[in-house]
Amino acid sequence: MGINLSSVALRVLTTLHTDPSIAKQLVDKMYERRKAAALDLEKYVVRCSIYVDTSDNANSRLVRECHQQGDERRIGQIVDQLSDMFSSVTNALHVRNGGLIGLAGTAIALGVDIAPYMERFLEPLLVCFSDPENRVRYFAAECLYNIAKVSKGEVLVYFNPIFDALSKVSGATSLP
Repeated sequence: MGINLSSVALRVLTTLHTDPSIAKQLVDKMYERRKAAALDLEKYVVRCSIYVDTSDNANSRLVRECHQQGDERRIGQIVDQLSDMFSSVTNALHVRNGGLIGLAGTAIALGVDIAPYMERFLEPLLVCFSDPENRVRYFAAECLYNIAKVSKGEVLVYFNPIFDALSKVSGATSLP
């Protein structure tokens, strides 16, 4: 019996243009498999990067191979597809969580070069903080943490909407 991919996994496959097992695992019901897929996706995004040493270690900079070859579009497509995965309330919970874990892995892979994509990352992510499902809110918080960690000061531009989203979620929780 062959593996039957869900329509979400098929959309992920067509956008990511990568190993089909990544798409299958991102929408898997098992957390460990989704986490492994996020790590594989992170490696995939990192492979789009090369380090170039311009002079000593002080001026080392990351030059994106994908920018040179026009693959910036592909990274944008990956971010958009992952956002679609967790933004659609019609998707199963494990699919939504897989999208959030995948987005966190993509952020880690981009590192400080996440700056041009910050709006694409944060706008749909902050909506998740008002989601009725607590696991979606949890994975959204984990994803936000990873984005803030790698983006350094770039995240401060979005301080107000982030603060608003976090204060709403903290005010919505019931205290014992």
